[in-house]
Amino acid sequence: MSKKIIMSVLVILLAAAAVGGATMAWFTDEAVIEPNVFTAGTLQIEAGESWADGYEVDKWNPGDCEDKEVTVEITGTKTTYLRMQFNDGWYEYVGEEWVSWEPSVDPIVIKNGTDVFPTSDWVKIGDWYYYINDDDPDDLGRSQPGDIITVITEVCLDGATADNQFQGKQYRIGFNFEAIQTTNNAVDEVWGVYFNGTTWVAVE
Repeated sequence: MSKKIIMSVLVILLAAAAVGGATMAWFTDEAVIEPNVFTAGTLQIEAGESWADGYEVDKWNPGDCEDKEVTVEITGTKTTYLRMQFNDGWYEYVGEEWVSWEPSVDPIVIKNGTDVFPTSDWVKIGDWYYYINDDDPDDLGRSQPGDIITVITEVCLDGATADNQFQGKQYRIGFNFEAIQTTNNAVDEVWGVYFNGTTWVAVE
């Protein structure tokens, strides 16, 4: 076989191999879903008062009322249910320290404006007072972000019941506030109560 024929065969074989190994062009496409963002809401409250912590009233007399405004602000982004508990009691000075003292009567009167606490927007169940936000009839019970709730405005020593046993005694009052989300039956499970559309009721 001549060199020309051999060379022609090699050229043909190389050309065929080149065609067989070529990359094909395909129709393609793609679609992308960008990341979805789920940001949790915030449930936050702040309590405030008109007195500084540790303020004391001296020489309190039967019949005296002292201005004491206590407020709670809903500072988070979620609607909340709110409850409050007094942390209060009487004390007497024994030896060199103040110790708890139980009077035979309780002459303390707590007010919000002209109304005596608990006002109509608080319901007591057990040791807690549960707040009914009645500003919006279509959304009773729930407190909204930005709400500022005035709890009390005065603490009074009732003149009719504060007799001589209270001389030299000391009354102290603090407040515990708790808030919880209004969704997914959290209040039933955690607090053991529920809002029935009108008022607070204990879970049986």
